[in-house]
Amino acid sequence: MSKGRINSGRSQSEGSPLHEREAAGLAAIVFSQVLAVPVAIAILMLGGMLSAPSVVARQLVIQRNTPRDMRGRVNSAFIVTRDTVFMFGMAATGLADLYSPRLLYLGASLVILACGWLTLALPGLRQPLAEWRQVFRMWSNMQPFRQESS
Repeated sequence: MSKGRINSGRSQSEGSPLHEREAAGLAAIVFSQVLAVPVAIAILMLGGMLSAPSVVARQLVIQRNTPRDMRGRVNSAFIVTRDTVFMFGMAATGLADLYSPRLLYLGASLVILACGWLTLALPGLRQPLAEWRQVFRMWSNMQPFRQESS
């Protein structure tokens, strides 16, 4: 391990310095205020690309923490939960009759952004808070990575 690098046994997809939820939330906030269709499409594409690593990381967490004989059940429970939440979102579109769709999308975007910020403050799966504090201390003391030439 090189000096200045933090590696706690995780792959790159699990602990990216770019926090995908915050980036996707910010892209959604910008999208909620855009009037031009080509710009809106570009922002949606950017938001989709920024959320892809979290999809991979989520599946990785399920794969690594679920016994082989239970994976089908766990994935089914995850898919049912995800689709149920999507149904609530689709039902909430009826609020567009009462409120501006832009305001509703902005509100949903702020919730996504808040969830992303919350993940920075909460400890990870099976990681005690002391370990997170140690990681943050290491990050604050970390020197820029410089590759040594041979």
